[in-house]
Amino acid sequence: MDFVNLGTNVRKLRREQGLTQEKLAELSDISIAYLSKIENNKANNVSLLITYRLAEALGVTAGYLVGQSDLDKMLDEEILNRLADCSSNEKKKILKIMDILREDE
Repeated sequence: MDFVNLGTNVRKLRREQGLTQEKLAELSDISIAYLSKIENNKANNVSLLITYRLAEALGVTAGYLVGQSDLDKMLDEEILNRLADCSSNEKKKILKIMDILREDE
């Protein structure tokens, strides 16, 4: 696993979500000291179980935390963001287009 990405990504997501280290440590069932080591890239051999717990607490995949792209999730978020700005009429058109695209499958 890429531990540099892991620590950097954990810290970034924690801050974006407004979580303290104490709260994330509690949600992940690890000590604050260990979380601090992870975030500062000083923890060696972070287990898959700990990585999974952190990911679950942060609402992402373990792969995302170690730098693998989560393409489906990113695309879903982008689509939802763009739909939020659409009028009802535009949303109806988009649904029709989606129906056409799915017919080809």
